[in-house]
Amino acid sequence: MKNVLRVSGLALPVMILFAPMASAQSLTFGLGYSDFSNEISRDTATVDLEYHHTPFYEGEVASYSWGGNARITGAGDFFVGAGIVANWSLANDWFIEGSLMPGYYDEDMPVNQLGGHFFFRSLIGVGKRFESGNSMSLGLSHISNASIRDFNPGVNTLSLRYTVAF
Repeated sequence: MKNVLRVSGLALPVMILFAPMASAQSLTFGLGYSDFSNEISRDTATVDLEYHHTPFYEGEVASYSWGGNARITGAGDFFVGAGIVANWSLANDWFIEGSLMPGYYDEDMPVNQLGGHFFFRSLIGVGKRFESGNSMSLGLSHISNASIRDFNPGVNTLSLRYTVAF
């Protein structure tokens, strides 16, 4: 219960901050599985909520926007970050997505410690856009401190993502 309160205490302000802008672009809901690189860590299910703002650049193939991500694992670990999001259009409504978001990570279990609290989350995914504008994708993300600390095991997450366009 302590973890739920702690996560909602951080995630709620992020969502409130983005709520007025939510009508501008999209929300992504992700469900996945996290594999910690450290042998003693506890691998677990992961839930993501991600917001993408209106693109600041839209070309024929690529668009770039700002976004934010809140993630919680089944072990109670969480990540909150914001950064740049890219989307590259392919044929037949397929696309490639990518993002880089620096942010804050906190582990609930000491075995899931990643080395500090400042981290980078990178993501690459492939997906299909539907006629409604919504989409589904499969994403692979990595959270790491980019070796700014000596201890840097990192965590990889494979997730199924559903995006609702506004």
